[in-house]
Amino acid sequence: MYCKYCGQQLAEGAVFCHSCGRKYVEKKKKEPDEKKEFIDVKAYWQNLAFFKKVCFIFTFFVAALWSALLTVSFFVG
Repeated sequence: MYCKYCGQQLAEGAVFCHSCGRKYVEKKKKEPDEKKEFIDVKAYWQNLAFFKKVCFIFTFFVAALWSALLTVSFFVG
């Protein structure tokens, strides 16, 4: 191991550098999770397409309702 600050070789298991005195922290590598879940891309796009259709139908319904309300208020009021 070498000090990342001054480049001097460190003794095995050293906590501080004997040359510059800075603390040496050995980074531990993260082990990958064994239970990693992957997203099913096809299902994701199918759900997105369904959501877009529902939003379109809802928007169309709201626009039709708003149009009907405006028409009624025009003739009544």
